[in-house]
Formats: sequence, C-alpha cells, structure tokens
Amino acid sequence: MKVLCKTDLQASLVSSQQSGGLQILNGDASRAKTVSYNPVLDRATSLLRGVLSVESMLVIHPNESIAVRTKERFIVPPSCIGICVNRVLNTHNQLSIDATFIDPGYEGHLHFVIRNCGQSDVQIQADFPLAKVVFFEIVNSDSIARCAQGRQDIDQILTQVDLREKKRQREVERKRKEKKGLFIKCYLGMLGASIILLLLGFGFFGTAGAVGLAVLTVLLSSIASIIPMYLALLSDSGASEA
Repeated sequence: MKVLCKTDLQASLVSSQQSGGLQILNGDASRAKTVSYNPVLDRATSLLRGVLSVESMLVIHPNESIAVRTKERFIVPPSCIGICVNRVLNTHNQLSIDATFIDPGYEGHLHFVIRNCGQSDVQIQADFPLAKVVFFEIVNSDSIARCAQGRQDIDQILTQVDLREKKRQREVERKRKEKKGLFIKCYLGMLGASIILLLLGFGFFGTAGAVGLAVLTVLLSSIASIIPMYLALLSDSGASEA
C-alpha cells in the first residue's frame, strides 16, 4: 500500500476522469501537504440553528456539534482508499471531528461532524482547513479484486436478510389477523349462545332460572373470551423465543 504524497495530490487537482486516478475537484494546490490534503467547508448545519452561513465566519458554541460538507468533491478510484482525521491545530482550538473512512470508488463531497469541546465560542474562517485526508493506493490488484468480491458478497447477504425479515413480518401480520378473526368468532358465538339460553330460561324456568342462566352465560362468555387471548399469548411468546 502506497501513501499519496504532495506531488500526487497536486496532480489529482488537474487530472481528468479518463486518467483513472484520484481526482479532487474544486481544490487548491496550497492545501495539498506532504502526505495529506486539507479540505475546507462550504456548508454547515446545526441541529438547533439550522443551516449556517459559511461565507465569512462560522461560530461554533461550546458543546455544539455541527454537520459540515467539504467544498472539494472527491472521485476516488477503485485502487485507492482514504482516511479523514482531525488536525492537531483543531485540537488546540478545542475542536474535534469524527474520523471518516473513504471507500474505493467513492464520488462526492466529504461529510463529517465537528464539535466544540471547550467552554467558549470558536470562530472558523471560511478558508480554514478542517481536517486532514490521507489517501492510500492499493498496489496489489488481487487485494482489490478480493475487496470488490467481498463487498458484493456482503450486499447479497444483506439483501437475503432483508427479504427474510419482510417475509417474517408478513407472516406475523397474517397470524395476527387470524387471531383477531378467531376472537371475534368466539365472542359472537358465545353472544348468540347467551341470547338463546336467556330465552330458554325465561320459557322453561321463569325469572329465577333466567337469572341463573344469565350468570352462567356471563361466566362462560368470559372464559370463552380469555381462551383465545391466552392461546395468542402462548403463540407470541413461542415466536419471540424462536
């Protein structure tokens, strides 16, 4: 694995897409350092303050996190990887960013979060370099092929997992509808049986017998309503254990 140096980075500022190498669009040769390129921001967003202006000065309050996007746009070939890390100067200014890994074949701006870890406001000029991006060239073509194949395998596995999860959700929804239908049928059946028993009680046993049958009917209805709910709970617990 080879680290791209200053001359390589400066060449990437003017290279064409046909060259097949690293490209840094909207870049500046002065920001290409010995073994890194230091990008600047062109967009910043705060969760509390919304989109912030970065034309002249960006102010970050204590303990505030800002999502930023670089002005530069990177086109990384399949034979390169990149790592975006914090600068030492940022640490002195009480700023911190999350390290970002740049995959082979990535095209676009870099996005990361910058935090003010201090107790006072920090002002950032529009042309202030926020991070260091170090690029590595993979010189072993076999490693590139294995990495590409590995990514395809992972994509296939994730697709299969997603399909299984959707199938499981459909099955759960189907069983839920079946349980609901069973409960409604049991309830309606017991309600009809209760009405019939009450009519029979009035016809054969009078008021006292009808009251007794009504109590028995209520008890049986309660039991009949509890049974399907209990069975549903048992099946749900069994599914969760599986």
